[in-house]
Amino acid sequence: TEDMEREYRIGLVWRWNFDTPVPWIKIKGIIRGQVFLDKDGNGSRGENEKVYPKTRITLDRTTVYTDKKGVFEFPVLDPGEYRLDVDMSQLPSGLVPSISLPRNISLRKGDEVFVDIPLEQIGTIQGTVFDDRNKNKQRDESEDGLSPIRVILLKNGKEVQESFTDQQGRYIITDIKPGDYIVKIDKEYLPSRY
Repeated sequence: TEDMEREYRIGLVWRWNFDTPVPWIKIKGIIRGQVFLDKDGNGSRGENEKVYPKTRITLDRTTVYTDKKGVFEFPVLDPGEYRLDVDMSQLPSGLVPSISLPRNISLRKGDEVFVDIPLEQIGTIQGTVFDDRNKNKQRDESEDGLSPIRVILLKNGKEVQESFTDQQGRYIITDIKPGDYIVKIDKEYLPSRY
């Protein structure tokens, strides 16, 4: 041009995709949690509630173990659907999770999902239904057990479980959560003279 003061600039941009994430842009997520005995039944760990270290936790095909505080954490994960489960065989008998397991988790970019895994202690009620001939309210050797008798477990007036006596009159009801219950005999199963 005739105007010599005009200036032209040309820029060049070079782009390349690197696998290394930029620190301030979150493209992955984290799943962590804690395994503990939920004594008060509120679903979250209280200060004095026991934790369970060295418990195996699986997320699809990835396995981690809880630390001394009962906490587990999986390596950073791509967004997607995952299935979390606990190996109950490594925990003391008489414990069951109070949440449904396995648990499905949907992880999005940048999510930090914390999963509390509260455990409940369960118990067993067992006894014998027998013919108390001498009416002393305890079974003597000469007194026979009654069978088959239906034994019902009630909570707040509602039937929650049942069991039947064996040939010796013994019954057992398992996997009972802590609480107040009534054990009752179904009279329809008693012989007519009782």
